[in-house]
Amino acid sequence: MRIYDAMTADNEKIVFRNSAGKTAADYIYAYPPDIPIVVPGEVITEEIIKKVEKMIEQGITIIGVDNGEFSCVK
Repeated sequence: MRIYDAMTADNEKIVFRNSAGKTAADYIYAYPPDIPIVVPGEVITEEIIKKVEKMIEQGITIIGVDNGEFSCVK
């Protein structure tokens, strides 16, 4: 799915931990350095979930996962 299509599609907030197999409707990136980990239209994998959770545990600021939730395409 193209980035624009994912960003403008109907979406829902779901628990990030349960998002494997879902299509991202928003970006996830670590700050700094502001490099995207996930882009809209990308399918979330277990590997991505584990990496993001590890970064959160390490105190890295993650933009796009708010209070454990993430926007996915319906």
